[in-house]
Amino acid sequence: MKTYYRLTALLVSLVLSFAEVPRSDGELEQQQCNELGFTGVACSTCKRFEEIVADESLTEECLQCCQEAKSSSKKYASAKLVYDPRWLSADPELRGFVNDRAADHPALELEPTLYAKTVLLMSEKGADADDVDVINIKRWKVDSIADYLNEHLYEQ
Repeated sequence: MKTYYRLTALLVSLVLSFAEVPRSDGELEQQQCNELGFTGVACSTCKRFEEIVADESLTEECLQCCQEAKSSSKKYASAKLVYDPRWLSADPELRGFVNDRAADHPALELEPTLYAKTVLLMSEKGADADDVDVINIKRWKVDSIADYLNEHLYEQ
């Protein structure tokens, strides 16, 4: 069974090896990490991996070899949450955010639109209406949406 987990870790690391992330101060040498199958693995992946695999030693090896991802700390002047209002009854997380947490973000505009995908349209100051970054937030948790906005919107 442990071989299965190592194979899974190897496949995850192969997929993630194409991402550019700077090296952290892991305890294992690069060659050891390569032999274990943890090449270019982001630390956030190790944390998710721990939840799925539930093998402490394997998770520890992953954390010793992982690389911290560059955080996208781009700041925006405003955001628009576009969503299909019919989803509010089906998605308790979206409903919870719209009803309870959206008001905490003065730079956020709510735009209920029939047949729309649930997305955040992030705009920089002085940008054209068409010049926005689209963030798909379908099935995000309430706290994840709030944290993203707290991190990426300028304080008003």
